[in-house]
Amino acid sequence: MRRYRNDSQRLATTPYSVRHSVTPDDDPSWQAYSDTILEFRSQPQVSIDLRRPLQPDDQRRIEALGLGASFVVLTACNPRGGTTDASTNERATSILQAQLLASGRSIVPVDGLSRDRRHREPGFALAMPVEEARALAMSIGQSAYFTYREGSFQLMGALVDIGPTPLPRELDEPPACT
Repeated sequence: MRRYRNDSQRLATTPYSVRHSVTPDDDPSWQAYSDTILEFRSQPQVSIDLRRPLQPDDQRRIEALGLGASFVVLTACNPRGGTTDASTNERATSILQAQLLASGRSIVPVDGLSRDRRHREPGFALAMPVEEARALAMSIGQSAYFTYREGSFQLMGALVDIGPTPLPRELDEPPACT
């Protein structure tokens, strides 16, 4: 049995390990990340449109998830923003879920949806230090992940080497209603 120094090292041994950074132009889905709608599969379900500023009701519903004052949102689907078949994404999601549960962390299933809600990627929200989340996201080939802290969401680079991007982004015009 292989021994690991910590959970981050163990989690970083998934089949999608990728260690080098890329630019936003290298990820075909990069522009869509800040348009994500997060659906937390909780009771009741919590839906947060990252294109819109959080309202006090949103923040109360987020706090009720029990994740604490800060958490991350990770997915194992579609590494590097590419398109992967459903069975590969399901297997990667199952592996990530098992590893997170084995680490003893509480997780909340959450789906990331496209603005038209036609594309859905399952993932997990959990309390985890940002540095550890980035290492994990990089190990599973993810360009980015989301954090929630100080009452707002940020897009965080993983393989894409950028700093935190506050959400919603500043837009020239407001997003279209869905």
